[in-house]
Amino acid sequence: MTTRPFGFCCAGLSRATPRRERLTRLLTQLLEKARRIVPDLVILDCAMPVMTGLQAACEIAKTFPALPMLLVSVQQLSPALAQAAREAGLKGAVTKDRRSEVVAAVGALLRN
Repeated sequence: MTTRPFGFCCAGLSRATPRRERLTRLLTQLLEKARRIVPDLVILDCAMPVMTGLQAACEIAKTFPALPMLLVSVQQLSPALAQAAREAGLKGAVTKDRRSEVVAAVGALLRN
């Protein structure tokens, strides 16, 4: 299976722009890029600049409901965070510091 890398950088966004406008612009750029690339998997950090991984997942899931998404978090996964991840459309959530779990989760999502 050939995987297609998918990345997104929001470094070019102006800090002077209101948060809502930045979020809208970021989501638009993210979805446009996803439509062109059609990734096999999206990995989102729980705490990203401008929006959380849960917010991004909700928006991505509206356009790509079958696209597998994995949430990685520096914090331990509480039952509440795991539930929020499922509700946002994420197919899995793992703690970043457990590298073997991240690798296993990516493999499992790509196989399904």
